Amino acid sequence: WNTKDGRSDHEHQYLYCQAMDSSENTELVKTPREYLAMKNVTPVGPSNVLSMAQLRTLPLGEQVRTLMKNVKVMAFATLMGLLASGTDSTAVLRCIQQVALLVQGTWVMKSDVLYPKNTCSSHSGVPAEVLCRGQDFVMWRFTSERTLMRKEVTAIIKLPPEDVKDFLEQMSVPRLNRGWEFLLATDHDFIRKHPDVAQRQHMLWLGIQSKLEKVFNFSKDDFVAKKDVKQEPMSDSEKPMDTSLTNGSINGYPDFVRSTFRKHYVLCLSEVKRLFNLHLPSLPTGHSVYGHVMDRMLQDTILQSQCKQILVPFPPQSNATADEQKVFGLWESGETFDKVISGSCSLIYVIFSNRLMFTF
Repeated sequence: WNTKDGRSDHEHQYLYCQAMDSSENTELVKTPREYLAMKNVTPVGPSNVLSMAQLRTLPLGEQVRTLMKNVKVMAFATLMGLLASGTDSTAVLRCIQQVALLVQGTWVMKSDVLYPKNTCSSHSGVPAEVLCRGQDFVMWRFTSERTLMRKEVTAIIKLPPEDVKDFLEQMSVPRLNRGWEFLLATDHDFIRKHPDVAQRQHMLWLGIQSKLEKVFNFSKDDFVAKKDVKQEPMSDSEKPMDTSLTNGSINGYPDFVRSTFRKHYVLCLSEVKRLFNLHLPSLPTGHSVYGHVMDRMLQDTILQSQCKQILVPFPPQSNATADEQKVFGLWESGETFDKVISGSCSLIYVIFSNRLMFTF
């Protein structure tokens, strides 16, 4: 054929393509839709992970159960935010109570849901029934305490350290020199809005507590009594007893407050609490049980230690917490230098008490 003739060359190529096996030419005969489908790469994820779109196709009870199994601890407002808009909160409350228990106003996954029957610990092989009792004990303690010491928990439930660590990691975070602190802040808003649910959960915890006392052979007074001693105000006629240090200072507050304000002069309550937590390791052995900072007692001690509260007029849009808005200053002391400092604090107190405004 004439290679210089364009028509001849075209016919030659056409015949050549016709002669090829059709199975070898499939890429050239696909429709545009099929071609784009080949180019669209579907992301591959873990087989045990559901997208939010997939999750919302499940019944409400399964949605709540799945979310709690993944998060372990959740505030009710957060849970409602993860569910579809317009979901009935009453229905969610019914579902959440089937898979979780209320701890400090937030919801924590039930132990028997977390550790199903006929399963065991991946660390030690301890059966699920025993793990559930240990988990329940940790949860119960967190209903009345912000922080727990791992060593104390292990001594009572007598489970391997790895299992105890698992219990704590699911609902708390480690804090330097303070043990394990509950993961979320107490949700007072939920407790105020749903007093009936809070009361029902309280009754459930009383039943769990009764069972735990028999299993682990302890009395509620071993924990509750100490908590009560911290909260009750002490009159002049009462003796410090177990909560006193060798120098007679209740919980070590007065000496700490006096020395702290002699160094810093003006502090907000949150900063005083932070400094006190740093001060805890220096307290005598055995005193850490009473190391939780009680706001009422600490404020009373500050006001009794030659200090006064300064009424700082924070603007309405301020992001400062309630503790940050409570400002205290040294008022008076015996030494000449301290009188100068306390005099300055007194002036600041008068300025803010009368809401005097200055422009610099």
